[in-house]
Amino acid sequence: MLRLKSLIALFIVSWVFFSCGSGEERPRLDENGLTPEINRLVSQEYLDALVDLGFVINRGGTPPILSGQFRVSPCYIAKSTAGDIQGISTRDFFLNLYDQKELTITVDFKQQSQEGNDIGSYIVGADDKFSIFVEVSELNTNTGARAKVLYAISGKKTSEGISDIKIANLMLDNFGNPNKIWIPNGTGRVFMDRDNLASPIQ
Repeated sequence: MLRLKSLIALFIVSWVFFSCGSGEERPRLDENGLTPEINRLVSQEYLDALVDLGFVINRGGTPPILSGQFRVSPCYIAKSTAGDIQGISTRDFFLNLYDQKELTITVDFKQQSQEGNDIGSYIVGADDKFSIFVEVSELNTNTGARAKVLYAISGKKTSEGISDIKIANLMLDNFGNPNKIWIPNGTGRVFMDRDNLASPIQ
């Protein structure tokens, strides 16, 4: 009888370990609803700076699946700590979102004569709302000058595109700004769409 109980206990323990091991492990979030990678990339100082610019941080581990090219048009500067005139119109933003895997995503963008490719990008959110944090190596194609910039994108996925879209940039390192084309380190802007919708590019 003792041996039978031992066998039953062993079976139960084995089943528990097998069941736990067979499930997919969910990506880990820190207490603030962001991934450890985002918290390493964006300090609390920069998170506060984003909020001060009016950027909305959508937190959580179940963001919508995003894929495709989108155009932010007509685009304008909603708020700036870089000396810009708030409300002024700017060139359109073109976003390419792809290769989303759990809480990572690849982002390419273009605006005016500047192009950027992400060197680390992460997505969080819940339901249809999301926020993306991207470390970008930015190139000015006219001068060849480079800079390291934090881009953050937030919005809501809809059947028509991305609504409530906000694009923030914060200068992480302008490498001395020898051509005087970049904003100062630690400053930034928030861009928005006057139609409140980033439409997909067919």
